[in-house]
Amino acid sequence: IEAGAEVTSMIIDQYSNSYPPKVNIKSGATVETLDLNSIKKTKINIEDGANIGKIIWNGNEYTSIEDFKNA
Repeated sequence: IEAGAEVTSMIIDQYSNSYPPKVNIKSGATVETLDLNSIKKTKINIEDGANIGKIIWNGNEYTSIEDFKNA
């Protein structure tokens, strides 16, 4: 998601263990809800300065990017 983009809801599914999607949220992008299901955290990059309302990952809900990164 590019800088300046505004997304209400984004759901990312893991298509297979061999080729999981990569998620890159740029600084300045805004996402209200980011639902990552069971994607490996190594495939997720959230740059400093991105704005995310809540992140759902592996059945847990995080309301801050820092909490998600430390989980």
